[in-house]
Amino acid sequence: HPTRAAMDDLVKLREESERRAKLTAQCKEDGNSKLKDGDKEGALECYSRGIKEGSTAIDKFQGLAEDFEPLKKTFSQLCSNRAHVLLQLDRPAEALLDCQKSVDVDFENSKAYWRGTTAALQLGNYEAAANLLRQGLRLAWDAPGGSELAKLLGKSVDSWQKGADAGGPASQYVLALAHLKGNGVSQDNNKALDLFHKAAAQGDEMALEMAQQLEPQKQAAEAKARSAVQEHEMQVWMQAAAAGDAAAQFNLGLAYLKGEGVPQDHGKCIELW
Repeated sequence: HPTRAAMDDLVKLREESERRAKLTAQCKEDGNSKLKDGDKEGALECYSRGIKEGSTAIDKFQGLAEDFEPLKKTFSQLCSNRAHVLLQLDRPAEALLDCQKSVDVDFENSKAYWRGTTAALQLGNYEAAANLLRQGLRLAWDAPGGSELAKLLGKSVDSWQKGADAGGPASQYVLALAHLKGNGVSQDNNKALDLFHKAAAQGDEMALEMAQQLEPQKQAAEAKARSAVQEHEMQVWMQAAAAGDAAAQFNLGLAYLKGEGVPQDHGKCIELW
């Protein structure tokens, strides 16, 4: 059994964890207040102090699991909020790093994905932008603000095209997604599938998964189109054969012989020939 001294030490550790968690949350509130008043530098200072406290609080956390998740979310929001200020101060490289930290802790923080993607686009880092965006679309779509990520996908297709042209698999993936949804570009499943295949050929597992889902749909659509063509040909041949056209009678008879476009029927084949 733990000694009284050990129990006292554990209580102190938990109290210290609670103190750090409260300070972290207060820094976020203070930063939000300063940003609302237009004091960007003051907000930046508060958020930075909160991130430092939050990082320590997470590393040294002692307490209930139900108290840990709110701490992680607060830390993620601090990183995302600081990135927001950094973007306003034209410091996208630092903003990108903060957003990556943010989503590492809370993968449902849609604002962090949006801000990180925006920062990466400002830097011309299309692959980093595409990676963050597709991660957000997959993991934070149902979170508050998730629909804004879809808008960002459509309004940034020129950037995705540049990244795809440079051979970036993540850029090829999000450009394919835009074509698949008709978001910012014309809806085109064939273009989407082609781009997914290009990304998958480079070892991109998310693209491979999408290609495997779309390939059967493409094959089914092609089979349906071929069936429609065959049905039309049969109608033409039947009408021509009934009118005594020898070539049509031969082609229709061959179709009955092979069972192509019509049920196989050797008797009708002989009759037509």
